[in-house]
Amino acid sequence: MKYPLLTFLTLLGVLINSVTLMSAFEAHVVNVTAKIEMPAGRCDALSPGYWTNHDGCSNGGTGESVWTTAINELSGEFSGVFAGYDGSHICEQVWQPACPSALLREGRLCRAKRHTLAVELDVASRHLDLNALIAGADQGGRLFDRLGLTPESTVDQALTAIENTILQYESDPLFDPDHAFIVDAAWAAERIYSFYEDENPIAPQCVYSTSQLENYVLTEVKNIEQEGAEASFTTKPIKKETRIQPVELAPVESLAPQSTATTSAPAIPTGEPQDEIVEVIEVEEEIEQQPAEEAEEIETPVF
Repeated sequence: MKYPLLTFLTLLGVLINSVTLMSAFEAHVVNVTAKIEMPAGRCDALSPGYWTNHDGCSNGGTGESVWTTAINELSGEFSGVFAGYDGSHICEQVWQPACPSALLREGRLCRAKRHTLAVELDVASRHLDLNALIAGADQGGRLFDRLGLTPESTVDQALTAIENTILQYESDPLFDPDHAFIVDAAWAAERIYSFYEDENPIAPQCVYSTSQLENYVLTEVKNIEQEGAEASFTTKPIKKETRIQPVELAPVESLAPQSTATTSAPAIPTGEPQDEIVEVIEVEEEIEQQPAEEAEEIETPVF
């Protein structure tokens, strides 16, 4: 009887050991999955509409954001506007209907926070790099000038200026009586994610130097010119030529109406020359194209 018991105990030990190893393996897999992040240098920003329905938030401003800790820490590096937000507060803040009327001071503040929080969520989730330039997000004008921003400003510098403005507006009722700065802050934040979501010509790369955009434009111009030059040697143009072709007229006598009356009409003189009527027709003819190797070289303009 002791042998079956020994066998049972051996099998039980193997089973327990296997379960332990599998549990450890699953925990390791969960750990690795939780640490998956976007690659550095990638800027494919997302709008508040995305954050309203993803990563813990549900439509209607409900749920709890999975990026709460990251947002608290990130905002703490600026002015701390969102440093005390919990997950449900973040979900509510990015939901547009949660904001009062834009005509009210509270409504303007709410919208500035919403757009700024979207940018910080992009940074926290690695959809935006703090060291990237705001680049084409800055469309010029006093709006960015008042915040002290230029296309060469980084996302980090922009968020610092924007959060400072929001904090002052929220804490000091006498600050910004015309609401110009808070509107600037909201628009600047919106422009940052809008540029990197829809307008960046080198997407999904981040812009770290404005020369990246200049080089892209020059390359595109050269490509377009090259395509045009190649097309000129493959398309055979049509030459339109106008020729005048005389139209032969019927004798005048045949055109005279035949009268059944007993008295005939006066005869139409036939000896006088008639004006010649001509018909203009267009003839299409292919033009022989000059071979590409013998064609005049096309120079690409250098800007």
